[in-house]
Amino acid sequence: MPSSSRWLRRLLLSPLVLLAALVLLFEEWGWRPLARAMAALGRLPWLRALEARIARLSPWGAAVAFIVPAAVLLPFKLAALALIARGALVPGVFVILLAKLTGTAIAARLYVLCEPQLMSLGWFAWARAKLLAFHDLVHAWLARQWLWQATHALVLAVRRRVQALKPGVLGRWWRRRRATRG
Repeated sequence: MPSSSRWLRRLLLSPLVLLAALVLLFEEWGWRPLARAMAALGRLPWLRALEARIARLSPWGAAVAFIVPAAVLLPFKLAALALIARGALVPGVFVILLAKLTGTAIAARLYVLCEPQLMSLGWFAWARAKLLAFHDLVHAWLARQWLWQATHALVLAVRRRVQALKPGVLGRWWRRRRATRG
């Protein structure tokens, strides 16, 4: 019977692993670009002043600042679910995606600003360590999948081709961008 229990376990865990893979993909291809975009916005004088104040918050103040945007966006996500339930699928999905992008962008920037204070909270450091361990586990699983490998190879090939086509200013921008990501 061990094989049937393994089969049942795989059947029950598959949707969770797929969800984790989607979250990981979004984090890999969404979190970093959104964090860079928010950092660029942070160069505005009034945002620079706000960010300086946020960076000086106490650990618990930083935790509140990190959690508040998610709480503020929750009603929008619930409204989007109500739209979907009423049959307005496209507007509902659009609102959810917009709320997710906005929330992720804000969370990415707040994390950069508040990481030292947040890491001084034992529960946060513990949760982050567990989340990163799970992240590494899912990433290792994904890296072994043929579809992930093929997609990764395709993305690299497209990047190489685009890079070979870029002349002048665009090429310099691309090289600088790659050097800072390295």
